[in-house]
Amino acid sequence: MAPQWITVDCCNHYIGTDTLGNRDRKRVHSDDSIQWKYFDKPDGGASKAAATFTFDIGCEFGGGVSCHDGSTTAPSQYFSDSWPITGSGFTRIYLP
Repeated sequence: MAPQWITVDCCNHYIGTDTLGNRDRKRVHSDDSIQWKYFDKPDGGASKAAATFTFDIGCEFGGGVSCHDGSTTAPSQYFSDSWPITGSGFTRIYLP
């Protein structure tokens, strides 16, 4: 069991079609997040603070696109210009 100050939202995986009219085009996708509560003092100015880090990985293939090594006839379809993984980070501060 993870400590109370850390939350792991792991492994939301998806596979399927989501391009209308193109049943051959498939998407694989995974969302993963970690939240870290680094401050918790209810009797102050700011009562809590937490940081969240989110990572996504995935791509599309078939039906005219490819996951990697795309071409002019089947371009690569993924999250960034050069790699099928992205991430972001956020912080939250709770005020009374």
